[in-house]
Amino acid sequence: MSQNATASWSGYSHQGKVGLLIALKTIRTLNCEGLDGYYIEFETQEDVKLVQAANDLQVHQVKAYLSGTTKGPYTDALHAFHPCPGSNFLHTICEITNWETLTPAQNPHGVERYPYAPDRNFCSLDDIESYILIEIRAILQQIHHAQANNQPWAKQGYLECQDLLDAKIRYEHANKAKADYQIRLSLPEIFDLVRNPPVRQRMATCAIRAEIYQQYVIFIQDLSANPPLVLPPNHETFVKEIIETICSLSDRELELFLNQIFPYTTYGKTLGSQMLTDAFFTSSGFFTPFLHALIHVQNTPLTLEGNTYPHYKGTDNYLLTALQNAELEKQKVAKNILIHDKLNTARYEARYIITEHYTGSLSAIAPRILEKTNSILSPQKLDFITVQDAIQTLN
Repeated sequence: MSQNATASWSGYSHQGKVGLLIALKTIRTLNCEGLDGYYIEFETQEDVKLVQAANDLQVHQVKAYLSGTTKGPYTDALHAFHPCPGSNFLHTICEITNWETLTPAQNPHGVERYPYAPDRNFCSLDDIESYILIEIRAILQQIHHAQANNQPWAKQGYLECQDLLDAKIRYEHANKAKADYQIRLSLPEIFDLVRNPPVRQRMATCAIRAEIYQQYVIFIQDLSANPPLVLPPNHETFVKEIIETICSLSDRELELFLNQIFPYTTYGKTLGSQMLTDAFFTSSGFFTPFLHALIHVQNTPLTLEGNTYPHYKGTDNYLLTALQNAELEKQKVAKNILIHDKLNTARYEARYIITEHYTGSLSAIAPRILEKTNSILSPQKLDFITVQDAIQTLN
């Protein structure tokens, strides 16, 4: 696995979390007072920048190299670092064992490791959230908030901050050139979300995007395992771009996408009306069969038709789902697929539906389901196929 594959994807999510952590630490350092004029910025000078009015206070570069345990992978970035007059930091997800041997020529701008704790100057992809929640609870205690010891309250505030940043990133990326990005959050608006997080429908989609990212992190870790999973570089890049596209979908597009990959549990439901997101997303289902197929089908690229319909276009069309239900649920699954009005199998002429375990004709499995009167869907043309059979056929 290339170092840049991890770093490029992590730039979408991990650096956002790092930015939130920096903002929260600054709020706490300022005793939650005098926050006007403070901003956290992304993708302007390095990855993250803390500013006050026209003053650049801190510049942060985030590198998510899983195997970057020595200084070598970072020296080019340190040499090209764009410093500010204030503090300049490097964030890594693992310890660098020989950092103290850096020469002035290798680190000409005097960049420091970021101190996550008194005895820790790195933070793994898995640990960043716990550091954020610690800061939120410390802020709530600082202002004697009634929910200072309420972990779910802190988690909700974190998700709201992440949701707001996510919406800004997607807007800027969709509507502007990189040179014109203005992705920034003010410290007052972050503070307001922490002490009084609103309940919004977008929080559900934000949580799902975070879970999709986490499953991709697991995939990246599998690439680096011993022995490593070896993929052609172009396919590794393709997988990354598909995940980035999914995470960049609008809330409406993401809900439609989830209807396609979880057609059994989402029938008759809307994401905004659910107290829990389980009907629209389960991590295990997304990893297998969805991500499993995305990784292993290399000769037929996955198509995201209309950004929402994931299928393979071969001799026949194969809808890729995240269904891994038990055999005893097979009839119910087939029934809900055949009556699901948001499932676009007819529009994209799907012939097969890829699941973890199932095979067989949907019309035979659920024989009492009649053809829709308002659709050209023909149940006789839809079959289940296991992910392993689909991988073999499509390759």
